[in-house]
Amino acid sequence: MPKGILFRSSLFSLGLGLLLASCGGGGSSSSNNSNTGSGSGGGGTVGPVSVSLETVALSPEDVLAKARYDASLAQASFGTIKAREFLNALSDLLISPANAQSNSPIKISNSQDITRKLESGSLVSISVTYEIDGTGASPSCDLSTGEILVNKIWIANRNTNDFIANLSVMSSVSSDCNATYETSDYFIDGQTNQAYKIDEDILGSVNDVIPAKDPAFNTSDNALLILAGGQVAELEFAEGIATVTQLTADSLRLQDRYWEMAYDGTYLVGFAARDGNPIVVYKKGSTSFELIRVEGNGYMNMFINSAGDFVWKQGMTDMKVVDPASLSLTPYETAAPQPPGVFSHRGRYESWVLGDRCILWNMADGSWINLYFYPQNTDVETGGARLDYVRLSDKYAYCVDSTFDGYARYDLEDGVGVGVDLARFGLVANSYKLFEDFAFAEVTNKANSDVEYIEIDFSNGDVTQLGVIKQGSRKVIELQPVG
Repeated sequence: MPKGILFRSSLFSLGLGLLLASCGGGGSSSSNNSNTGSGSGGGGTVGPVSVSLETVALSPEDVLAKARYDASLAQASFGTIKAREFLNALSDLLISPANAQSNSPIKISNSQDITRKLESGSLVSISVTYEIDGTGASPSCDLSTGEILVNKIWIANRNTNDFIANLSVMSSVSSDCNATYETSDYFIDGQTNQAYKIDEDILGSVNDVIPAKDPAFNTSDNALLILAGGQVAELEFAEGIATVTQLTADSLRLQDRYWEMAYDGTYLVGFAARDGNPIVVYKKGSTSFELIRVEGNGYMNMFINSAGDFVWKQGMTDMKVVDPASLSLTPYETAAPQPPGVFSHRGRYESWVLGDRCILWNMADGSWINLYFYPQNTDVETGGARLDYVRLSDKYAYCVDSTFDGYARYDLEDGVGVGVDLARFGLVANSYKLFEDFAFAEVTNKANSDVEYIEIDFSNGDVTQLGVIKQGSRKVIELQPVG
């Protein structure tokens, strides 16, 4: 057996029905619009009360999983649920009323998907808090069991781990603890976990987000939003209010891939989506723009170097410093020669950059590392490499080949890399999802269309067949990476 592969059951059952009541994930066959029942005020009839999301505990390392109700799983776990009811009745006899839990868990409709975190092979509820809006009678429900659904999520600031996300959250709870959900955009403070609802639809038109403090593409204090239609905006959040400022003009569409623009808080420099791809310079606060004509061939990128300069790059070696104030171009000479195969840059960490062919290059001393099917190609030039994903994010460089066989992560701070070739284990993936510490290759079971997962651990290179991930009456239908 190849080293590092851990075989587990093809059905990865987590907790069966024992966690249904405690997690609120078993679903409820009753309506979630009930208007009657006893409130905490002592037996009166109360209608649903409005609630709002207060905090959400998330981190960039989280592996988020969307879980959906599955009737076949619910039927299989029915006997276990009855056993749980018996144990609950027995515990009521043994535990004094003073120590017994007084609030009932939230009942979530079977039709409502929820998001949980995948930790060490187990599905774990995201820690959330809700608050009842207004005053008066309130249901005796444990609001912390309400859970959420993460529809979209991006890191807004690399230094503070702030997030912007589109979430489905509880909006009201009936007296018998049935929940109603609604969907909105939120800003989540990475230091306090406080969730701020954004009144307007922001993320509906967002194609990508470049977080604040990205050293190569956005050194400003605010997230950069790449909008549909080739427009770019800045998201500023202060004192509970989100402000979106469009930095570009509607009349000029930009090339809209993250490596084709850079922003320093004052100037946004990118390429026009027109013949010749001239350099476009926008200054924050102005609707006008300037054009710098270049002899371009379409294969260009823009990045900010360690000195804070905007650098235009074309092909492998043609690089120029762009001065957005004077609109001038001057040759950019690196301290050391560039190795072959470093074309457009996909991120920077200190003096290291990652080329789009998965070659890490240190511009200060000329050293380089090839991550394509790492480590077998560490010091080998592979100019014809076919890649599906290449990105240098924070201190980590990632590379995934186009066949979904080869996965690599390199830690530039520690100088340690991990690479996995699924073909060596006889495994074939048809897609994958990438997270900070893990990759999950996906395989579809043709017999029942279930999505089965292969976990790749970037800390040690272990490969684990998880199969179908399920918990109680819900199974994972999709993994949601943090953008």
